[in-house]
Amino acid sequence: MSKKQTTDSYAKRKKPEQKGPAKETTVTAVDQEVTAIEKASAHEEHTANQEIIAVDQKITVAQKIVEKKGSTKMKYYKISHLVKSEDLNHHGTLFAGRSAEWLVEAAFVAAASQHGRPQDVLCVNIHGFTFTRPVQKGDIITFYSRVAKVGTTSITVYVKVMSEIHGTTHVDGYLTFVCVEPDTKRKRPHGIVMDETTDEEELQIRQRAETLSH
Repeated sequence: MSKKQTTDSYAKRKKPEQKGPAKETTVTAVDQEVTAIEKASAHEEHTANQEIIAVDQKITVAQKIVEKKGSTKMKYYKISHLVKSEDLNHHGTLFAGRSAEWLVEAAFVAAASQHGRPQDVLCVNIHGFTFTRPVQKGDIITFYSRVAKVGTTSITVYVKVMSEIHGTTHVDGYLTFVCVEPDTKRKRPHGIVMDETTDEEELQIRQRAETLSH
């Protein structure tokens, strides 16, 4: 067999190279994979958007519930005490420490009553009391307490002390409480919404409360 015949025979046996179709198939497979990834990403994005919408809807419902419920009427709570010998200081008048004890008690009554769950309420700040005149032995004094300001978890209460005998004011001040989870002591929203008022004295009390630092 000649050299030319050998070359021709080899050329006939050699499998022709597939150029166009193989490359096109590879490109198509890549395109399909990219398309699948894009669809998966779009699905994940759609799911995330649906979750955000669901959360927004829950928030809207909660806001509507609060709006429907409306504000809470802030009322005065009263506790009266008879000043006895054991309540006096070395001057023969009501001991400031006893006054502070009764003030905290009165403020707690207002905060806990407005919230509705005394076990959630803790005193976190006594902003100070102003003693304008001494209280004598035998006097009957009444502690008037009322919520003056609320935050998301905090409740600030105003307390004033008046003599039932003389009708005079002797002490006033502010205390702040916070609502917590009874088990974990983590802060929790109390849900109290302040009512509107046109009473001049009440407006002044609330304005003073706004200036307090917590």
